[in-house]
Amino acid sequence: MKKISIILITLTLIFNIFSIIVLTQSNQANTITDEIIISRPMFEEQQDGTVISLNETSFFLNDPGQPILPVISRSYCIPFGSIINDAQITYETQRYEITKQIATAHPRTLHIGDIEKEISDTHCNYDASYSSNLYPSNPYTISQGSGLEGSEHVHFITINVFFQYDSFEHVVLVPQNITINIKYNQPEKGLSYNDPYDMVIITPQSYVSEIQPLIVHKNNIGISTYLMTTEDIYQEYSGTDHPEQIKYFIKDAVETQGISYVLIVAGILQVPMRTVYWDFGDGFEIDMLVDLYYSDIYNGTGDFCSWDENNNGLFGEENDNIDFYPDVHLGRLACDTINEVSTVVDKIITYETETYGSEWFNNMILMAGDTFPEDRFPGAVGREGEEHTSNIMEIMDMFTHTVIWTSIGNFNKESINTEISNGAGFVFYSGHGFPNGICPEGGSTDSSIYYNSRDIKDLANDLKLPIMFLGACSTAKLDFTVSELLESYLPRSLIDLLDHIPVLNLDRPIPCFAWKLVSKEDGGAIATIGSTHYIMSSGFDSGGCVHPPYFFFESYEQSIKLGEMHTSMINANIQLIPTDFLAAYTIMEHILLGDPSLTVGGNP
Repeated sequence: MKKISIILITLTLIFNIFSIIVLTQSNQANTITDEIIISRPMFEEQQDGTVISLNETSFFLNDPGQPILPVISRSYCIPFGSIINDAQITYETQRYEITKQIATAHPRTLHIGDIEKEISDTHCNYDASYSSNLYPSNPYTISQGSGLEGSEHVHFITINVFFQYDSFEHVVLVPQNITINIKYNQPEKGLSYNDPYDMVIITPQSYVSEIQPLIVHKNNIGISTYLMTTEDIYQEYSGTDHPEQIKYFIKDAVETQGISYVLIVAGILQVPMRTVYWDFGDGFEIDMLVDLYYSDIYNGTGDFCSWDENNNGLFGEENDNIDFYPDVHLGRLACDTINEVSTVVDKIITYETETYGSEWFNNMILMAGDTFPEDRFPGAVGREGEEHTSNIMEIMDMFTHTVIWTSIGNFNKESINTEISNGAGFVFYSGHGFPNGICPEGGSTDSSIYYNSRDIKDLANDLKLPIMFLGACSTAKLDFTVSELLESYLPRSLIDLLDHIPVLNLDRPIPCFAWKLVSKEDGGAIATIGSTHYIMSSGFDSGGCVHPPYFFFESYEQSIKLGEMHTSMINANIQLIPTDFLAAYTIMEHILLGDPSLTVGGNP
């Protein structure tokens, strides 16, 4: 429990720090000046070493085998296209002598289902080397990116100031009275002068008729919307392949039509997702599907971000100069049939028309168990999933909570279907998952409880549709195939034999769990946030997948747009990239299966 409390406090501080400062600009207002007064840190000697606490902490350096040190972070917004002329961070340091060495971070251990894998750290974007015995050697970092803050296209500047530790003299250098001065030239012209539209829908020609009612509805409620078919995009826009052609179209729509929202209505066979290569080191590599590729239009200098700057055909690598900030709010309705299009269009129109003021929306369901049982995962402490849901309840304290936990014996398909059928504004699940279901307890034992895609058919919530955040592996794996499904039931040798029968087509995609919830008629979910591949943490409960649900729910406010919540989650997670080697991976795999312009809770 102690670890969870520390995580919650840290995440809360991150969000306090990440309240972006948007400066009002004039022709002369091209300087940012900020002062940060640092309080006196507290040093507590514990069994593993000295632990530092500080009120102004944003997050901690957490490099394997290195000291755990506070980081003070600030993020600022300036007009899109601005050029930074100078950035100065000045401060004095206070020396604190300690008698016991600073506690060090544990090795990076990934937990993927029952697999435990210790790997090297290859993706932290700060210099962890020693200089004059100090760690880290650089006292601060400055990073830039272009993206959305609300509906505004802005340029982000993030400053991270570090505590530094001399392990030979047992001295900690603490920054005092930090002064930040940033000088920049803002562009003479804005990104777009003509803003006739708010949203564009990208879909194949075969779905156009079924989407028309959604376009009429969006225009009626003030979201100016138009449609572009993939057939027209491929004719009118150049690119190395279909995803790049689509991305160039989105860039053009931002710059000429002023759009902030992009809704893709199609499965991955009709509107492909970008496949990203990710190397964790030590021979552990993953290819995963990523829709953030489409929404991250510009890099940190405001140029088109190809996600393959080195032109080696491997997208999303560390040296591809990606800033990750979304430049549009993007969601996908992964429809593979006309009937699915009609279903989700009807659900969106009904939700936005009838939900506002409904009592059921004020309910929130939280589902979890003991993600890493101590008898099967030596070193794990506490009931991780249930503790995470407890923390989210504190964040979402404006809702009435219904808890479905294995510890109280009510995590089963009957309870889940009953509670969701009663209606809820949000559902949050924390635990293990797979492409066609969830399981809150770690390991494969007779006591493991599953809620599978086939159980969704018994949901009877009709028009009481929740937004569901699935903190679990692979629930939004849109490239889930028949072959992968059979692996849960048949030996590999038999699957290989069946694969030689052409008529079976074992490579055919089938609906994943997160999409089944959204595409269900007469119930299910209005939208889901899920992962296209494994979600990972370092250790049992730090870094990586731990953060996104906190960031997502912290951004909630009445009548906010769903895409803005999703983008806010990504923006906040980007701040962790310098110190969390799983942060960028985590950002890319969390996709929104839903309408990004959806008014959460319905329109007044």
